[in-house]
Amino acid sequence: MTFSTIPILDSSGVPLASCAYSESSTFARLEPDLNGAMMLGMSLDWSFDLPSYMVNKMSPSGYMPAVYNAWLDITPGLFNGTGFDGDMLNWFGTEVGLVGGMLELSVNPQTANVSQITVPMMQALAEKCQIINEQYGVPIYLRYGHEMNGDWYPWGNAPTLFIASFRQLTGIIREYTNMTAMVWAPNIGITYPFVGGGARESPSPGGLDFDVLDTNHDGVINGMDDPYTPFYPGDDVVDWVGISLYYYPTCHNDCDVPNGYLVYQLTGVDNPSGSNDSAWLAVHNFYQMFSVARNKPLMFPETGAPWISAFAIVSGATTETTLKQEWWSQIFSENSFTNFPKFKFAVQFEEIKPLDLGDGLCQSFELFYKFANQAINPGTPAVQDWRVTNNSNTLNWWNGYVQSIRSDLKGADQLIFSCNGSVSLGQKTIATPTTETQGSKSSAVSVKLSNNLIGKKLNRNLMAAKFSLAPPVQILGSNGAPLPSCAYSSTSGLARLEPDLNGVMMLGMSLDWSYETPIISATKMIPSSYVPAVYNAWLDITPGLFNGTGFDINMFNWFGSEVGRVGGMLELSLNPQTPNVSQITVPMMEAFAAKCQNINEQYGVPIFLRYGHEMNGDWYPWGNAPTLFIASFRQFAGIIRQYTNMTAMVWAPNIGITYPFVGGGARESPSPGGLDFDVLDTNHDGVINGMDDPYTPFYPGDDVVDWVGISLYYYPLCHNDCEVPANIFIEQLTGVNDPSGSSDPAWLAVHNFYQMFSIAHSKPLMLPETGSPWIAAWANLSGAVPETEVKQGWWSQIFSENSYMNLTKFRFVVQFEEVKPLDLDGTPAIQDWRVTNNTADLNWWNGYVQGISSNLKGSDQLVYSCDGAVSFGVKATATVTRSLATTATTVASVTQTTSTSGAASIKLVGGVLFLFFMTL
Repeated sequence: MTFSTIPILDSSGVPLASCAYSESSTFARLEPDLNGAMMLGMSLDWSFDLPSYMVNKMSPSGYMPAVYNAWLDITPGLFNGTGFDGDMLNWFGTEVGLVGGMLELSVNPQTANVSQITVPMMQALAEKCQIINEQYGVPIYLRYGHEMNGDWYPWGNAPTLFIASFRQLTGIIREYTNMTAMVWAPNIGITYPFVGGGARESPSPGGLDFDVLDTNHDGVINGMDDPYTPFYPGDDVVDWVGISLYYYPTCHNDCDVPNGYLVYQLTGVDNPSGSNDSAWLAVHNFYQMFSVARNKPLMFPETGAPWISAFAIVSGATTETTLKQEWWSQIFSENSFTNFPKFKFAVQFEEIKPLDLGDGLCQSFELFYKFANQAINPGTPAVQDWRVTNNSNTLNWWNGYVQSIRSDLKGADQLIFSCNGSVSLGQKTIATPTTETQGSKSSAVSVKLSNNLIGKKLNRNLMAAKFSLAPPVQILGSNGAPLPSCAYSSTSGLARLEPDLNGVMMLGMSLDWSYETPIISATKMIPSSYVPAVYNAWLDITPGLFNGTGFDINMFNWFGSEVGRVGGMLELSLNPQTPNVSQITVPMMEAFAAKCQNINEQYGVPIFLRYGHEMNGDWYPWGNAPTLFIASFRQFAGIIRQYTNMTAMVWAPNIGITYPFVGGGARESPSPGGLDFDVLDTNHDGVINGMDDPYTPFYPGDDVVDWVGISLYYYPLCHNDCEVPANIFIEQLTGVNDPSGSSDPAWLAVHNFYQMFSIAHSKPLMLPETGSPWIAAWANLSGAVPETEVKQGWWSQIFSENSYMNLTKFRFVVQFEEVKPLDLDGTPAIQDWRVTNNTADLNWWNGYVQGISSNLKGSDQLVYSCDGAVSFGVKATATVTRSLATTATTVASVTQTTSTSGAASIKLVGGVLFLFFMTL
């Protein structure tokens, strides 16, 4: 798939003429001239499903979905004031870009007063949309505040506030990009006004917006009022209109979809009163009111028909495939193609929702669910399953159905996107995700990447790539017990995930995931001939959030999928965001362990779990509390090991040379008599000072620690002569670098981290984050050392002959590829730790890594087993080469090769063992 470069703004911030949307165009932004055809999209549960999976599942249909929906909250006060998770949005963009599709982004303003979604928040969102449009070549349908005419969301039933916010957001989006289209999408209004949703009921007489919603001015808001127009922001700011439209079964046992149901709902003919009152039709014919009268293209941003398994036992129940087939046959019917020419695409809601088959929830849906004389007990928990690809029966039907209408559909591989918002028809190259079976081996498929990844600005050439997921590594058998072949051997002499490196090491990268992913990082390092073995990511676990699990499962899934794409291992730095880590409960740990197992199996990605790192510092809420920390760590390790041996527990304090730390602000060292004071006063002199052991009080125990790590950086000691002192790396690691200048034996005894833990406790050592910062504000000072020299001076010590010879348990190091703010005596500045951000640094870094590559093992040389073993071998991983595209754009072409060697793993299916080879 090839795109032209589309920097939306030129260097002065003015939109390029070639990227300007033509207001005289007969097509809206992102509206293709489908010439009588339509498009099909999928709304995914991103916690376990991805666009690439969907393309794989639907490959028998011969169709690649054109659109993928994702959900994003924007909430005042969160995410450093932006309100939204930029990393999550980046994930959506990368994943959709990999399959050449378009992103439907459903942005939920989580506030009852949407005026709290401020201009800076909107600007941050617009900037991120622009980046995704440019960096990944992914157009965005931005569905802001969907179903605003309902009462189930906090932003609902407030037309004045909603319209003002929508209009403001549109204006800001259009300052940044024309590849993002604004979508106005209420809920189908047949049963309007809605009651019982609980978030925001319709206003009472005299209340805000009552007169706006009482469109026929009869003093009440009822079904004869217009359910749509009061919420419409205006033709000038709406690119597309959409409608949430589903079929809800009206019975238990004979749930056939009524003929013409979709048409009735969309045009308003289906008046619940049974009449076709002209006043009713005038305000309920959505298609006429907005697609015809206002000339707006129409989408169904979410649709489907749910299967309720509890109904299946009822006599005469319709089958699941029949129910869903009847609904979809109405959506893509001859009637739709003929009578609704502005209807452009529909998005299948590929998710499930909980349902209470009883007096609670279902009483408010009595129009949809009639339980008369049926033997289903009130209060029975159940699910509405809208999915069409979740089991073999529905998937086979779905693929057959889509294949039967394939000639009437345009897919991602038939759509060309331009920066001016136009979408045209044409064939573009996308590697089709397929899985070839060769004996017992499953081979991965090819990846194409088109991206200029170098440079500080994010106006990069557009990336289009694809990949195939690795075969599963099933850790548990059918009885829930670990398979014998997946049991960790404590007598192996190696820790979990510890390779026998035979005198060499590994190198990893800690990324800023808001704009960089492993495949981007690996592509930058192509000239070094080395593929990093490990990638670090950060994840919070916070009591009370994410439905009680405490962590963002979608974010975690992203990390796993991205690292799996380059065949690497994931270092996951898990931050317990509480001063009382006992609040990280067993159910939270179990949910997390289950996701670790899922990532180990689904992507073949081992995980180094660094829980509560730098716990001996005062800058995190979990710091300086050894008793609580140790108990939590031990409990977590025990639970993790019940689920998987491909996740290793990492204990990683901060380097203790300047211990005890002060000024961090989160949690100072305890005072005499305080909790843990006696634990931390290791020499029992009545004070906690530099002669106390900065590590051992926090150590959870050999039986629960697989690896030890240490946060160790070089911080420049001066402004103008910042050469790295000789041997400072090994002196800090062994404690010789005593700030007092002495070599007191008592000091060395408690500061020689390597001796204390890697030798005495026989634990492999990693540096989970390290680097040397460049502070640009110092660059103009007399005698300043160049940036590359500062960083080279530090790294030449890490991978030195001294390290290889004297630190035999030192296994790998992770470059901190990020920036941090810095206060220089009141002057704001930044510390830039990165080594791949500009041409000079990158050229030096690649040359340096290439020079030591014979002493490094990369992800393409490591094979992983479900018992926690990591061994050497050539595995099928991406071979990256460079070529020139016809557009004279530098292209990194990534192709997959297969090998008969691989990590053998075991999956138990129906009591039979099958052998797979992990190919990444």
